[in-house]
Amino acid sequence: MDNWHNIETERDIEFLMSTYGGFHDAYIVSLSFQNGAFVDDKGTMHFGDAASRRLSVIFQCQWKPRTIELQFSGLRQMHLVGWQDNYFCDILDAYLAFHDNLLP
Repeated sequence: MDNWHNIETERDIEFLMSTYGGFHDAYIVSLSFQNGAFVDDKGTMHFGDAASRRLSVIFQCQWKPRTIELQFSGLRQMHLVGWQDNYFCDILDAYLAFHDNLLP
């Protein structure tokens, strides 16, 4: 997967999951979040809108394609919970689906 692929349908999700083996034996290598907010040279604060909020997550695994990046836009909430100390950080399986109206 050398190009960006938008995930807009269930079929797109199926393509992603089959291409990357359901994320089996993958790792989250890095996360990068941008919210569009910044302070300019005069010290004025600028606030980003929903479209400015982006989370990029880079995954790697032993199979091909080895590295994949997912980018989530319009992000309102994220939960990242590790398992426990002294456990490996590999992913055994992943679930990706569309959900509407989860947050008020």
